[in-house]
Amino acid sequence: TLLRPAALQLEVFDVTGKKVWSHENSAALSGEIEIDLAGRPAGIYFVRGTVDGQALNGHKLIKW
Repeated sequence: TLLRPAALQLEVFDVTGKKVWSHENSAALSGEIEIDLAGRPAGIYFVRGTVDGQALNGHKLIKW
């Protein structure tokens, strides 16, 4: 959740390192971003991103 408007870039990678989803907005509104992995197989995905140019901690996403 973004607490204030910010420049946001998010990328999601599968276990092979292939980028499967991305979102970039130079003036993102505050709030939540939905990561749509519909059509992707169940498994582990890795999220990488920046807010206002500052790297976010990496996160794992598990799709059942």
